[in-house]
Amino acid sequence: MVLGAIGMAFFTAIKLFLIIGMKNLNFPTDAQEGDLFLDPIKNMWLVYKDNEWIEVELKKYHSSEEGYLL
Repeated sequence: MVLGAIGMAFFTAIKLFLIIGMKNLNFPTDAQEGDLFLDPIKNMWLVYKDNEWIEVELKKYHSSEEGYLL
């Protein structure tokens, strides 16, 4: 019973750590203005601007006639 509780606590801690986000240490060190980086943990694109990484959320846009992706 104790092992089950420890296992659930460990699983919950890992899940929260991944959801809240962890610092990705694989950022390019020589980034220039406008560089893009895909964060696989958050599944988001990051753009380097003004000496910091900015998260960009891309959305899918559909045309009104055919419904195809633009």
